[in-house]
Parts: sequence; structure tokens; C-alpha cells
Amino acid sequence: MADRISVLPDEIICHILSFLPTKESVATSVLSKRWNPFWRSVPTLRFFENTSPFVRSVGAFLRSRNLHQPIKTFSLGCTSFRRGPNSVNKWISAALQCGGVEHLDVWFLYPTKLSSPFLTHRTLVVLKLTGVHITAFSSVDLPSLKILELSGVILEESGYLAKLLSGCPLLEDLVANSVSFDDSPSVAEFKSVPKLVKADISKLILFAAVTNVKFLQIHWRDVMDPGRNPSFKDLALVFPNLIHIKFYLCYAEDWPKIVEVLEHCPKLQTLVIDDYGFTEADEGGGGGGKWPYPQSVPESISLQLKTCRVNDYEGSNGLFQFARYILGNARFLQSMTIRTPSDTNPHAKLEMLKKLSLCPRCSATCKLSLE
Repeated sequence: MADRISVLPDEIICHILSFLPTKESVATSVLSKRWNPFWRSVPTLRFFENTSPFVRSVGAFLRSRNLHQPIKTFSLGCTSFRRGPNSVNKWISAALQCGGVEHLDVWFLYPTKLSSPFLTHRTLVVLKLTGVHITAFSSVDLPSLKILELSGVILEESGYLAKLLSGCPLLEDLVANSVSFDDSPSVAEFKSVPKLVKADISKLILFAAVTNVKFLQIHWRDVMDPGRNPSFKDLALVFPNLIHIKFYLCYAEDWPKIVEVLEHCPKLQTLVIDDYGFTEADEGGGGGGKWPYPQSVPESISLQLKTCRVNDYEGSNGLFQFARYILGNARFLQSMTIRTPSDTNPHAKLEMLKKLSLCPRCSATCKLSLE
């Protein structure tokens, strides 16, 4: 059988190898003399290990690769790395010094302190940080960054996050979940990010930064901060471009506060409720009370809403009352989709559908479906 890969140009072979974990890319060097040097010029480096040789293998690879070839993607992750941060910072700095890095992805199970040379790396387009502790930094200059994902990130001050966002003028996609601070955050520190289109957030203070988005996901229980129970009305914010909003982990008692948010979304078309908080409230769990039927109906629901979806529906009173509220008040609703867990009994599904079908519908064209 002909070896079709080996006859390809060197550049194409290096591109193919860039889709492999770096450890496997290096292993191809034993195939032939021609293949021996390819791994040194692969523009995408992916390191993921959970064993002690991890430190030695990453350092040795970076010292051995062709330093004249730029690195486009540098991905680094480990589930068991508990040593000091010096090695990690050296690896990231070495990758950045090659020039041209566009995608940086750093992931650790245990919080690892990082210095911040990447915050002034002007070619970065994608920056993903998970399980890291970013130490103090003085400036941010990321003029090319379009995607920023922060998960389990620790910052000494909330002002650092505000500074980070302000240094990304072209940012389009933001994920900021489980971001923590050592100080008391202030909403006033945050300004709207001008080019932002999508956001997935879990902090109330970030509402001020995401007012321009079209697509918004909110992890509501984290946003609410039970200790302070803030009100969205106090922020006096409007989401003039928002057409799609998704709420995660809502308790039934939170619905009036969610309505406060929806009152400031004049172009809303799609509303999604995800997860199981309503059920806990019905059963005397975290929410602990009846579903509080809102006294008002935002125009975003009555005049704009086209699509509504409820995920993980199990027939609880809270989610049923929510669906009834939407069906009874959304005049131009086109579809109400109810999704049940995969292990739901078929008979129980039928009973749920019957009950929902009896709810009054404000829209004559609304299609109710149970998936």
C-alpha cells in the first residue's frame, strides 16, 4: 500500500501533526529519517499529563524544538502538578518568546500561581485559564484577543479583572465562571466591553461589562450571593442587543429577580431555563417556598419572546408554574420546548404533557413540545 502521507509537503505534515497531543507528535520521529525532524517545527503544542515525568518532558521538548519556527497554539494541563509555579511560568515564557502565539490554554486541577507576561502578548487571539492564581500585574495589552475563558481563576483584587477586560478592545466571547477575589468587588470598576457578543458569567459585578452582548448565560445562584442578595434594579443597566438569555440553577423563589433582568432586555427572543433548582425549592430544599407568581410581565416576554426552552423538567410545581407563566403571557411565542431527563418514565412524560397542554396560551401559533 502506498504511503500517501509521506509524499505530502513538509508544511502539510507539520499541520497534520499539530492535531495530535505533543507526546504522540514526537513519537512519529521514529517512522523514518524524513519524519525525524517534523515534531520540532509543529506550530501547535499540547501537553497534558498527570505523572511525575511531566515537568521533565515539557522542559526538554521546549529546549529541543526548532526555535526559528513560531508557536501558534500552546496548551498546557495537568491533574496532579503540585510543585511551585516556576516551571509553569518558564514554559509559558519560552513559548511566548518564540513569537506569534495566538492561542494559549493553561489548565490545572490545583490552583497554580502564574506571572502575567501573556497579558501583554499582542498576538493572542484566544486565552483560556483554568485553576490558576494570577498574581498582581500593572498593565494589560491584548489588542488581538477575541476569546477569553476564565474558570476557577483567583485574582487578588476585582480591579484586576476590570483591568483585564479593558485591555481587550476586540473581545467578542467571554466566559468568567468561578472567578474569585480576595477583596470586596465593586460594580463601578467595570465598563462595557464594546465588541462583546457572547458572555457566560457568574458574578453580579460583570453585568456592567456585558451590556452589549447578544447571547448571555448566567449562573444565577452564584450571581445572587445569598449573603447579600443584591438587586439588579440597583444597577440600572440595559441590554439593548440581547436576543438570547440562559439561566442556570434557578430556585423558584428567584423568579421575581430574574424578571427584573428581563425587564431590561428589549429585544429578547429566546429564553432558556437550565437545571434543577426549581425542584429543590418545591421539596423544601435550598429555595424552600412556593413559586412566587410575578406581579408584572416584562415587554420582553409579552411582546418580544419567540422561543422558550426548559431543560431537566421533571414536573415540579416551580417549573410548571414558570412554563404556565410564559405560555399565558408571551403573545408572540412560537415554540415552548420542554426537555426531560433521559431516564424519565414514558407514562410520567405523558402526564406532564397533558398537564402542560391544559395551560392557557396567549399565542395562538405557539407549538408545545416535550422532548
